[in-house]
Amino acid sequence: MKKQNKNIKKSIKFIIITILVLVIMFIGFIFMLVIDDLKQEEKLKTEILDYYNKDLRNDDFSIKIKTKGDYAYVEQAIKQYYKGLSDNLKLIYTALNNEKIVTIFSTVNLESDRPDFIFNHTTIKNTRNDVSKAIKNINKLCEEKTIKGLLDKERFDDGDDAEYYYDFYLKLIYTKDDKKDIKKLKEQANSLETQINTYLDKLDQMLLFLQENDKSITYDQNNQVIIFKNTSLATEWKKLTVELSEIANNVGKETTTT
Repeated sequence: MKKQNKNIKKSIKFIIITILVLVIMFIGFIFMLVIDDLKQEEKLKTEILDYYNKDLRNDDFSIKIKTKGDYAYVEQAIKQYYKGLSDNLKLIYTALNNEKIVTIFSTVNLESDRPDFIFNHTTIKNTRNDVSKAIKNINKLCEEKTIKGLLDKERFDDGDDAEYYYDFYLKLIYTKDDKKDIKKLKEQANSLETQINTYLDKLDQMLLFLQENDKSITYDQNNQVIIFKNTSLATEWKKLTVELSEIANNVGKETTTT
């Protein structure tokens, strides 16, 4: 009987020790998950801060995901957002620096397209449309509805997780300072569109001037100059080119890209 009781005590002791070991292992596992979660959060904060400090116009916004799990989903959404802003801003300047626009008043170009300059007018129209589309995309990205809708709560496994990650997402991308910056970016984008349209309007005006005076103009392709048959036309053209230069110098001057 004593031996049986001793065995029972040993069994109970073994069970208790086993339970304690399992509890300790479980606590250790939870602790490791918490530590890993904190590391993921810090890594994500660092990544997003790096994106936030980049220059939208000049820097590379290619997406490389550094976190994992649900944090990776949040990281992807935020980085994709900044990439969208950057891509559209770059599209604007790419359109303006298009060779067709840059060489619009080359004598070779003007000679081949005279007298109505249909190709050049079309180039200006297409540039205007490209810029307008990019500005609309930027404006949409700056809307609160768009920003808050970038993260799909149904993507997460349970409601509590969804709320946690969604709140964390907003703290990374839509703080009070972020709202101010986004509002400023939207205003600058719209101002930039106005400046670009003024520039493109001047290009159209100058083409119309050449079109209306076509019979009094010679395009010297050897010396790359436009020759007018009378001084008044030459003076007017010089005035237009000076105005164009002033407008061009002001395009994007007040626009920051951070």
